[in-house]
Amino acid sequence: MDTKYESALLLDEEPELFGIQAKAGNTRKCRCNLCGVLLVISLALNIFQGIGVLHFTNIPTGQANNLRTKYAGLKQDEIQHLWTHENPYTSQNTTERHQHWDSINIDRGLIALPTLFASEKGIPIGSTFPWNHNKSLYLINAYHGLHCLKNIYQAFMEYQEGRSQSFEGGHIIHCLDQLRLDILCNADDTPRTTTPDMTPVTAKGQFRSCRNWDALVKWVDSYPSCYRYGNAKVEDMKPSQLSRMRFCPEGSEELQKVRIYFGEGQDWKPADEKKWSWFDEM
Repeated sequence: MDTKYESALLLDEEPELFGIQAKAGNTRKCRCNLCGVLLVISLALNIFQGIGVLHFTNIPTGQANNLRTKYAGLKQDEIQHLWTHENPYTSQNTTERHQHWDSINIDRGLIALPTLFASEKGIPIGSTFPWNHNKSLYLINAYHGLHCLKNIYQAFMEYQEGRSQSFEGGHIIHCLDQLRLDILCNADDTPRTTTPDMTPVTAKGQFRSCRNWDALVKWVDSYPSCYRYGNAKVEDMKPSQLSRMRFCPEGSEELQKVRIYFGEGQDWKPADEKKWSWFDEM
Protein backbone atom coordinates (compact mmCIF):
# COMPACT_ATOMS: atom_id res chain seq x y z
CA MET A 1 0.00 0.00 0.00
CA ASP A 2 1.36 3.41 -0.99
CA THR A 3 2.16 5.41 2.16
CA LYS A 4 0.47 8.49 0.69
CA TYR A 5 -2.85 6.90 1.68
CA GLU A 6 -1.88 6.57 5.32
CA SER A 7 -1.74 10.10 6.69
CA ALA A 8 -4.87 11.98 5.57
CA LEU A 9 -7.17 12.85 8.47
CA LEU A 10 -10.09 13.28 6.04
CA LEU A 11 -12.69 14.79 8.37
CA ASP A 12 -10.32 17.27 10.00
CA GLU A 13 -9.86 20.33 7.81
CA GLU A 14 -6.80 22.58 7.99
CA PRO A 15 -4.96 20.62 10.72
CA GLU A 16 -1.97 22.99 10.68
CA LEU A 17 -4.19 26.05 11.08
CA PHE A 18 -6.85 24.85 13.48
CA GLY A 19 -5.34 21.90 15.33
CA ILE A 20 -7.47 18.85 15.93
CA GLN A 21 -7.23 18.28 19.64
CA ALA A 22 -5.74 19.72 22.78
CA LYS A 23 -2.16 18.49 23.05
CA ALA A 24 -0.70 17.46 26.40
CA GLY A 25 0.20 20.55 28.41
CA ASN A 26 -2.11 22.81 26.39
CA THR A 27 -5.39 21.79 28.00
CA ARG A 28 -5.64 24.83 30.26
CA LYS A 29 -4.86 27.23 27.43
CA CYS A 30 -7.32 25.44 25.16
CA ARG A 31 -10.09 25.66 27.75
CA CYS A 32 -9.46 29.37 28.23
CA ASN A 33 -9.56 30.03 24.50
CA LEU A 34 -12.84 28.16 24.24
CA CYS A 35 -14.61 29.88 27.11
CA GLY A 36 -15.85 32.78 25.02
CA VAL A 37 -16.84 30.52 22.15
CA LEU A 38 -18.69 28.12 24.40
CA LEU A 39 -20.59 30.89 26.16
CA VAL A 40 -21.87 31.90 22.75
CA ILE A 41 -22.70 28.27 21.99
CA SER A 42 -24.53 27.99 25.32
CA LEU A 43 -26.64 31.00 24.41
CA ALA A 44 -27.24 29.60 20.93
CA LEU A 45 -28.42 26.25 22.31
CA ASN A 46 -30.79 28.05 24.66
CA ILE A 47 -32.17 29.97 21.68
CA PHE A 48 -32.55 26.75 19.69
CA GLN A 49 -34.50 25.22 22.56
CA GLY A 50 -36.67 28.33 22.82
CA ILE A 51 -37.58 28.63 19.15
CA GLY A 52 -38.03 24.91 18.59
CA VAL A 53 -36.28 22.33 16.44
CA LEU A 54 -37.38 19.84 13.83
CA HIS A 55 -39.09 16.69 14.99
CA PHE A 56 -38.30 13.98 12.47
CA THR A 57 -41.73 12.50 11.91
CA ASN A 58 -42.31 12.13 8.20
CA ILE A 59 -45.68 13.17 6.81
CA PRO A 60 -46.09 12.69 3.04
CA THR A 61 -47.27 15.85 1.32
CA GLY A 62 -48.45 14.29 -1.94
CA GLN A 63 -47.20 17.45 -3.61
CA ALA A 64 -43.50 16.70 -4.00
CA ASN A 65 -41.67 18.91 -6.41
CA ASN A 66 -40.35 17.05 -9.46
CA LEU A 67 -36.99 18.78 -9.21
CA ARG A 68 -34.19 16.54 -7.95
CA THR A 69 -30.76 17.21 -6.51
CA LYS A 70 -27.78 16.87 -8.81
CA TYR A 71 -25.95 14.02 -7.13
CA ALA A 72 -28.21 11.79 -5.02
CA GLY A 73 -31.36 12.62 -7.01
CA LEU A 74 -33.32 13.68 -3.93
CA LYS A 75 -36.76 15.17 -4.50
CA GLN A 76 -37.39 18.72 -3.36
CA ASP A 77 -40.19 19.15 -0.80
CA GLU A 78 -40.90 15.41 -0.76
CA ILE A 79 -41.95 15.20 2.87
CA GLN A 80 -42.91 17.47 5.75
CA HIS A 81 -41.30 17.68 9.18
CA LEU A 82 -43.01 19.02 12.27
CA TRP A 83 -41.17 21.65 14.29
CA THR A 84 -41.37 20.91 18.01
CA HIS A 85 -39.92 22.41 21.17
CA GLU A 86 -39.11 19.12 22.83
CA ASN A 87 -37.31 16.10 21.44
CA PRO A 88 -34.50 13.78 22.61
CA TYR A 89 -31.79 16.18 21.39
CA THR A 90 -33.06 18.95 23.70
CA SER A 91 -34.06 16.68 26.58
CA GLN A 92 -33.69 18.01 30.13
CA ASN A 93 -32.36 14.55 30.98
CA THR A 94 -28.65 15.13 30.40
CA THR A 95 -27.75 11.47 29.95
CA GLU A 96 -30.53 10.91 27.43
CA ARG A 97 -29.55 14.05 25.52
CA HIS A 98 -25.86 13.06 25.46
CA GLN A 99 -26.77 9.59 24.17
CA HIS A 100 -28.73 10.96 21.24
CA TRP A 101 -26.04 13.41 20.18
CA ASP A 102 -23.40 10.71 20.60
CA SER A 103 -25.39 8.33 18.39
CA ILE A 104 -25.32 10.64 15.36
CA ASN A 105 -23.49 8.62 12.70
CA ILE A 106 -21.25 10.80 10.54
CA ASP A 107 -19.04 7.95 9.29
CA ARG A 108 -21.29 6.94 6.40
CA GLY A 109 -21.05 10.49 5.01
CA LEU A 110 -17.51 9.87 3.79
CA ILE A 111 -18.10 8.00 0.54
CA ALA A 112 -16.06 6.45 -2.27
CA LEU A 113 -17.48 7.56 -5.62
CA PRO A 114 -16.41 6.02 -8.92
CA THR A 115 -14.10 8.43 -10.73
CA LEU A 116 -16.29 8.16 -13.83
CA PHE A 117 -19.37 9.31 -11.87
CA ALA A 118 -17.44 12.28 -10.49
CA SER A 119 -16.23 13.25 -13.96
CA GLU A 120 -19.71 13.03 -15.45
CA LYS A 121 -21.10 15.24 -12.67
CA GLY A 122 -18.30 17.78 -12.96
CA ILE A 123 -16.95 17.06 -9.47
CA PRO A 124 -13.19 17.61 -8.97
CA ILE A 125 -11.42 14.29 -8.48
CA GLY A 126 -10.83 13.65 -4.79
CA SER A 127 -8.30 11.61 -2.83
CA THR A 128 -7.88 8.10 -4.16
CA PHE A 129 -9.78 5.40 -2.27
CA PRO A 130 -6.97 3.13 -1.03
CA TRP A 131 -8.83 -0.13 -1.66
CA ASN A 132 -9.97 0.76 -5.20
CA HIS A 133 -8.04 3.26 -7.30
CA ASN A 134 -11.02 3.72 -9.61
CA LYS A 135 -12.83 5.52 -6.79
CA SER A 136 -12.24 8.82 -5.00
CA LEU A 137 -13.16 9.98 -1.51
CA TYR A 138 -15.77 12.66 -0.81
CA LEU A 139 -17.46 13.95 2.33
CA ILE A 140 -21.15 14.70 1.76
CA ASN A 141 -21.90 18.23 2.91
CA ALA A 142 -24.92 17.32 5.05
CA TYR A 143 -22.73 14.93 7.03
CA HIS A 144 -20.04 17.57 7.38
CA GLY A 145 -22.70 19.74 9.01
CA LEU A 146 -23.62 16.93 11.40
CA HIS A 147 -19.93 16.38 12.12
CA CYS A 148 -19.60 20.05 13.05
CA LEU A 149 -22.74 20.09 15.19
CA LYS A 150 -21.59 16.98 17.02
CA ASN A 151 -18.17 18.54 17.69
CA ILE A 152 -19.79 21.75 18.96
CA TYR A 153 -22.11 19.80 21.23
CA GLN A 154 -19.20 17.72 22.55
CA ALA A 155 -17.23 20.90 23.31
CA PHE A 156 -20.27 22.37 25.04
CA MET A 157 -20.79 19.18 27.04
CA GLU A 158 -17.14 19.08 28.14
CA TYR A 159 -17.25 22.76 29.11
CA GLN A 160 -20.38 22.32 31.22
CA GLU A 161 -18.91 19.30 32.99
CA GLY A 162 -15.50 20.88 33.60
CA ARG A 163 -13.68 18.33 31.46
CA SER A 164 -10.66 18.95 29.24
CA GLN A 165 -11.52 19.98 25.70
CA SER A 166 -11.20 17.46 22.87
CA PHE A 167 -10.98 20.18 20.20
CA GLU A 168 -9.05 23.41 19.98
CA GLY A 169 -10.99 26.63 19.61
CA GLY A 170 -10.04 27.10 15.97
CA HIS A 171 -11.75 23.87 14.98
CA ILE A 172 -14.98 24.93 16.67
CA ILE A 173 -14.80 28.36 15.01
CA HIS A 174 -14.31 26.61 11.65
CA CYS A 175 -17.42 24.51 12.27
CA LEU A 176 -19.51 27.52 13.26
CA ASP A 177 -18.41 29.34 10.11
CA GLN A 178 -19.20 26.37 7.86
CA LEU A 179 -22.70 26.17 9.34
CA ARG A 180 -23.09 29.91 8.79
CA LEU A 181 -22.12 29.50 5.13
CA ASP A 182 -24.57 26.61 4.71
CA ILE A 183 -27.40 28.78 6.05
CA LEU A 184 -26.52 31.58 3.64
CA CYS A 185 -26.24 29.14 0.73
CA ASN A 186 -29.60 27.49 1.43
CA ALA A 187 -31.34 30.85 1.99
CA ASP A 188 -34.36 29.08 3.51
CA ASP A 189 -37.35 31.40 3.04
CA THR A 190 -39.81 29.41 5.19
CA PRO A 191 -41.88 31.89 7.27
CA ARG A 192 -41.83 30.80 10.93
CA THR A 193 -45.20 31.58 12.49
CA THR A 194 -45.01 33.65 15.68
CA THR A 195 -47.21 33.12 18.74
CA PRO A 196 -48.97 35.87 20.77
CA ASP A 197 -47.70 34.44 24.07
CA MET A 198 -46.04 36.53 26.78
CA THR A 199 -42.88 34.60 25.86
CA PRO A 200 -43.23 34.33 22.08
CA VAL A 201 -41.96 31.33 20.16
CA THR A 202 -41.85 30.65 16.45
CA ALA A 203 -42.83 27.70 14.24
CA LYS A 204 -44.85 26.07 17.04
CA GLY A 205 -46.88 23.21 15.54
CA GLN A 206 -45.76 24.21 12.06
CA PHE A 207 -44.72 21.87 9.27
CA ARG A 208 -41.75 22.38 6.99
CA SER A 209 -41.25 20.95 3.50
CA CYS A 210 -38.02 18.96 3.28
CA ARG A 211 -36.02 16.47 1.30
CA ASN A 212 -36.09 12.85 2.46
CA TRP A 213 -33.11 12.19 4.73
CA ASP A 214 -33.62 8.42 4.53
CA ALA A 215 -33.19 8.66 0.76
CA LEU A 216 -29.83 10.36 1.26
CA VAL A 217 -28.76 7.65 3.71
CA LYS A 218 -29.67 4.99 1.17
CA TRP A 219 -27.63 6.77 -1.50
CA VAL A 220 -24.47 7.25 0.60
CA ASP A 221 -24.66 3.65 1.80
CA SER A 222 -24.33 2.52 -1.81
CA TYR A 223 -20.84 4.09 -1.95
CA PRO A 224 -19.17 2.93 1.29
CA SER A 225 -15.64 4.10 2.09
CA CYS A 226 -15.25 1.70 5.04
CA TYR A 227 -14.54 4.71 7.28
CA ARG A 228 -14.98 5.29 11.01
CA TYR A 229 -14.00 8.55 12.68
CA GLY A 230 -13.66 6.98 16.12
CA ASN A 231 -11.93 8.70 19.01
CA ALA A 232 -10.03 11.63 17.49
CA LYS A 233 -7.75 11.83 20.54
CA VAL A 234 -6.42 8.38 19.63
CA GLU A 235 -6.97 7.99 15.89
CA ASP A 236 -5.48 11.35 14.85
CA MET A 237 -2.20 10.48 16.56
CA LYS A 238 -1.64 7.18 14.75
CA PRO A 239 1.15 7.14 12.13
CA SER A 240 -1.24 5.51 9.65
CA GLN A 241 -4.85 6.49 9.03
CA LEU A 242 -5.65 3.30 7.12
CA SER A 243 -6.95 1.63 10.27
CA ARG A 244 -9.86 4.09 10.10
CA MET A 245 -10.78 2.67 6.70
CA ARG A 246 -10.91 -1.03 7.51
CA PHE A 247 -14.65 -1.23 8.26
CA CYS A 248 -15.83 -2.48 4.88
CA PRO A 249 -19.31 -4.03 4.90
CA GLU A 250 -19.69 -7.76 4.47
CA GLY A 251 -20.02 -8.66 0.81
CA SER A 252 -18.16 -5.61 -0.49
CA GLU A 253 -15.36 -6.16 -2.98
CA GLU A 254 -12.98 -4.11 -0.82
CA LEU A 255 -13.30 -6.28 2.31
CA GLN A 256 -11.01 -9.00 0.96
CA LYS A 257 -8.30 -6.42 0.21
CA VAL A 258 -8.62 -5.10 3.75
CA ARG A 259 -8.22 -8.60 5.19
CA ILE A 260 -5.10 -9.19 3.12
CA TYR A 261 -3.56 -5.82 4.02
CA PHE A 262 -4.08 -6.31 7.77
CA GLY A 263 -3.11 -10.00 7.63
CA GLU A 264 -6.48 -11.28 8.80
CA GLY A 265 -8.48 -14.37 7.86
CA GLN A 266 -11.85 -14.81 6.19
CA ASP A 267 -13.64 -14.82 9.53
CA TRP A 268 -12.49 -11.26 10.36
CA LYS A 269 -15.38 -8.81 10.15
CA PRO A 270 -14.10 -5.38 11.20
CA ALA A 271 -17.51 -3.77 10.61
CA ASP A 272 -18.80 -5.80 13.59
CA GLU A 273 -16.30 -4.19 15.97
CA LYS A 274 -17.73 -2.02 18.74
CA LYS A 275 -18.01 1.65 17.84
CA TRP A 276 -16.34 4.22 20.08
CA SER A 277 -18.66 6.33 22.21
CA TRP A 278 -18.27 9.43 24.36
CA PHE A 279 -19.44 7.27 27.25
CA ASP A 280 -16.30 5.14 26.97
CA GLU A 281 -14.45 8.03 28.65
CA MET A 282 -17.14 9.18 31.07
